[in-house]
Amino acid sequence: MTQFHRSIDQMPCRTSSLTGRMYIQEILDGHPQVCFDNFRMSKHVFVNFCRILKEMNLLQDGKKVTVEEGVAMFLLIIRHNTRHRICADRFQHSLYTCSKWFKRVLRAVCTLGTHIIRPYEHNGVHPHILHNPKWFPYFKPIPIDPSQTAQMGHIRDDIASHMWNDYVEHHP
Repeated sequence: MTQFHRSIDQMPCRTSSLTGRMYIQEILDGHPQVCFDNFRMSKHVFVNFCRILKEMNLLQDGKKVTVEEGVAMFLLIIRHNTRHRICADRFQHSLYTCSKWFKRVLRAVCTLGTHIIRPYEHNGVHPHILHNPKWFPYFKPIPIDPSQTAQMGHIRDDIASHMWNDYVEHHP
């Protein structure tokens, strides 16, 4: 019976001389097209976006990663559908750090979205749909008895409350 011994040479993995901070600085100091190609936003938009996230206390600099670096990791991943391993190599951080910052920035962007994005205020059905017999039957108002209106409001509130409780239970 032959025994196979596996010897693993211990060797540092992330050894690039260009750290994540240096990479961000190079992009911000370089040609504007490079920033747009990597993050799909111009330099001033990237800097202002990071500033807004800081000012609203949605993100703060970490021990090893700045907000700019975290946002850059997030944008690189979503812009290019890049895997976390590629991001970790590009920014010289562990997979754990890249994943943690991706989640942080995603939560911050979603929270920022609730402050910026407002529902469209519309007044009824669009005239094109209203006067088109092909589409209007689907958007025709349903006649409701006024005595049922209060009851429907209670049902809606009960459903919303139930959905909120389920969300809170599953997303601590």
